[in-house]
Amino acid sequence: MSIDDNARQAAVILDYQFKSDTRLIEALTTPGVEGEGFQGNRWLGDFGIDVIRSCLSFYAYEGKNIRPNRIASMKQKLCSYNHLMSVAQRIMLDRVIIYNPRSGRGRPIVVGKALAAVIAAAHLDCGRSYQTTWEILEHIGFFDPENNGVDPAQLESRIDDNLCLFTTCPPMAAPSVPPGFEGVETENDVQIVRQESQKRKALAPSPLEDKNGQTKAKQARRSTNDQVAAYLVREANKCKAQNLQTPQESYFTAEVESCLLKACKNRSVEVSKKLLLCIGSSQSILSLQDAIQSWRTGTDIRFLQMPRCSSKADTFDIISKMSQGIACLYLFRRYHIVRLFENCGGVETPSFSRFVAVPVNNSAVLKRPGNPHKNAEAELNVAMMKEVLPHLKPGTSEYEDEYSSVNNLRLLARRYHTLQARFGPGILALIPNPDQSRHTGLGISESSLLRMPESVFLEIVLILERSQGRILRDFSTAAWRIMETLLYQPAQHCSQFQLERTETRCILEQPKNSSGLLYLLK
Repeated sequence: MSIDDNARQAAVILDYQFKSDTRLIEALTTPGVEGEGFQGNRWLGDFGIDVIRSCLSFYAYEGKNIRPNRIASMKQKLCSYNHLMSVAQRIMLDRVIIYNPRSGRGRPIVVGKALAAVIAAAHLDCGRSYQTTWEILEHIGFFDPENNGVDPAQLESRIDDNLCLFTTCPPMAAPSVPPGFEGVETENDVQIVRQESQKRKALAPSPLEDKNGQTKAKQARRSTNDQVAAYLVREANKCKAQNLQTPQESYFTAEVESCLLKACKNRSVEVSKKLLLCIGSSQSILSLQDAIQSWRTGTDIRFLQMPRCSSKADTFDIISKMSQGIACLYLFRRYHIVRLFENCGGVETPSFSRFVAVPVNNSAVLKRPGNPHKNAEAELNVAMMKEVLPHLKPGTSEYEDEYSSVNNLRLLARRYHTLQARFGPGILALIPNPDQSRHTGLGISESSLLRMPESVFLEIVLILERSQGRILRDFSTAAWRIMETLLYQPAQHCSQFQLERTETRCILEQPKNSSGLLYLLK
């Protein structure tokens, strides 16, 4: 991967379009990469921490309802290298950092300073707009204490018709505190900051931002709400042209949107809307068409098909090598991730079923500290590490780096498998790729799915089921007939799909969930 590719992926993670990637590349480059004495992101990282602190101070000043000792404590913890590294790993920014091979990778100060430097680069690029910088911090989940975990209390209160979507984990004596937040009233304080952020959006422009800075910020960052609104207008026009119900009259009614907002509770609203609006859309069919074309012409694509995977370690190696810049590989990667998860026994584990049985007479389990559900997840991670990377020794820096990657793959696989269990295996081929944003800006990346709290994701799946479950299963069945061929058959022996012969314009003219779009998959 080139330096430009690293910068491009970092910009996608931040959901921010840089006017110049010079500072971003500097932010991603650690000291010493180009020889002894090379400063890299050292000073930009220090400045980034100051920027984050300034954002917190400004919002505390505007809200005036956070005690000074609380904001000081939050600054100390939120700006710690441990927290910065945790956020970077969660959003997978740590994978695009340009490391100095002599100093190693995965150290909190190295990864944390790189994230801070990236925030500083965006802050300078947007004209020092605190509004825009704050939105970027919110987008990457910087203030979210949840680390893709499941709150047992939330899951115990949710009982629906799918038995695998609830848990009976024993209640904890006290809520757990995420690493790096000890001594801070995280939930209350961060919630206040979030509320202040919502209020801030309705206020007059900040005195800290000049008019030029505001103009640059508006030009550099498009609101996802605007993208969704524009997408809905286009879909409504397409529906009216074919005398079909508009999205607001069918799968995205006011009631559905209300349920979505209630489920999200101001968390992951953007990606939740994308899941409801984009799965099975013309955009996703265009992604599948790109995959077919890459499969037809790609000389190395045959090595990524399922029959070539002889072991779990081979599957993991293929997943790791897949470039996310090629449309076809997005789809292959999703199916390989699920296969690895299933082959490692992930579906049969308590981590997936969310049911952790604790025998009364098992004193070793009863005395083990922590949430039994989280312990089960950690055990699955360790087991997967033994299967896919048996040569790595626990405790080494390389092991810790790969452990984080395996954990992310496990979380992704669990979500992909949940979608497949509801709608069929072809549903993964109906998720629009991020690189399709040239048409709508509503692609769904792996990092955005990872940032969703588990409880929110499960609720959104239920909303998908209630609002468009039948039609999505029809689309999934049709898409799987194509995807199964791509995964298991050589291109030279297969006849041409109808989708291959369809012009892009004709695909984009079809409304989401329409019979015309489904016909293209036949």
